[in-house]
Amino acid sequence: MKHLFLLCFFGLSLTVSQAKIWRVNNVPGVAADFTTAQAAHNGAAAHDTIYLESSPTTYGDLITSKKLTWIGLGYFLPQNPGLQFHSNAGLVSSTLVNPGSDGSVFEINQSGFPGNFIINSASNITLLRCYIEGSIAINGSSNHITITQCYLNVGNGSMNVQPNSVQLGFTITNNIIRVNQIVINQNCYQVTFNNNTLFTNGNPPNSGNIFDNATISNNI
Repeated sequence: MKHLFLLCFFGLSLTVSQAKIWRVNNVPGVAADFTTAQAAHNGAAAHDTIYLESSPTTYGDLITSKKLTWIGLGYFLPQNPGLQFHSNAGLVSSTLVNPGSDGSVFEINQSGFPGNFIINSASNITLLRCYIEGSIAINGSSNHITITQCYLNVGNGSMNVQPNSVQLGFTITNNIIRVNQIVINQNCYQVTFNNNTLFTNGNPPNSGNIFDNATISNNI
């Protein structure tokens, strides 16, 4: 049993040690591994980390099907000088998180039209300290989704958490959300919607569906 444990431990250590860090940068003259987010995804292996570096232009649309960690530069950099070497954030235009992406973490900036962030039948997805423009949709059989410490600038669009079957574990906490409508449907269980600050863009907010087994508290 001891030998089996050691073998499993060293196998796990080898897997972790083989995870790589990749750089994405499309600024002329800068040497990086990739120039688009999609090329970085396609070239990386599961468990790798991808850094989206400063650029005045977008890194394009992103469709994921691997467990990866995506890290950008933060947001509101021009309003808060000195936080990064450049005030240009490393942006993607839209994001589609497909099956196979289970366990992925996104710390990114997304801007552009339509700029949708869609999680389609993926589980254990974390959005942490993201800035996202455009609508947000969580659908299919997605479950155990965490959105925290994000600025969700949805504007006149909507934030839809609408799995097509009963799913568990939706945590939306400590965000600033500018949105016209939030819909969380009746298939969502174990929902936590706490400590968020919500704004509208002047349009009357619409009500969403009624759902059970949820905690909603301390929102403004």
